[in-house]
Amino acid sequence: MVEHRSPKPRVGGSIPSGPAIFIIFKWGDIEVKKFLTEVKGEFSKVSWPTVTEAKNATALVIALGVATSLYLGVFDVFFSKLLNFFIR
Repeated sequence: MVEHRSPKPRVGGSIPSGPAIFIIFKWGDIEVKKFLTEVKGEFSKVSWPTVTEAKNATALVIALGVATSLYLGVFDVFFSKLLNFFIR
């Protein structure tokens, strides 16, 4: 059996080189069915958050976004006033 090597051994890649997504959908319905079956299997391994965890995480993201915007807004107003004071 002959070993096939990449022209550039230090560079990873596939033969033929190209995006894997096109190779998956290239050979007809059998590959698509296999791909979708594997996706379904991987989704079953995911630990999904509960409704309460999702709501708490959403509230936290919104609160941090508001706090960050207020923080940056205060500094923006402060430095705007400071620059206007020195420019005039």
